[in-house]
Amino acid sequence: MRLPIIPPSDLNAEQQPLYEDMRLGIAANFQGFVNVRDDGALLGPWNPWMLLWSWYRTCSNYSEAAPNMRNTTSLPRLFLISLVAGSLLDPRHAVLLASILDTYDFGLID
Repeated sequence: MRLPIIPPSDLNAEQQPLYEDMRLGIAANFQGFVNVRDDGALLGPWNPWMLLWSWYRTCSNYSEAAPNMRNTTSLPRLFLISLVAGSLLDPRHAVLLASILDTYDFGLID
């Protein structure tokens, strides 16, 4: 199933800043493939975020904070992973995800 592509003219006031942020990021970093339609609509991995715009900030904030978590001990790290994943997934999946991620060595201090 393909998600509908949203033209920029159909974006609401809350989606518009996200669109502009993504468009600038795409222009600066992703030139290897077609990722913007002729009318300016975002394609590929950016399109679902236009439909799930309310979740984007949560994921984006976590992605920006994660590199600064190098000195975080295991329990708070698992809590944060579970919290973010739990807001996006079924809570049972979030616990499983945290358990799986904790088995990998990310170079974090335990």
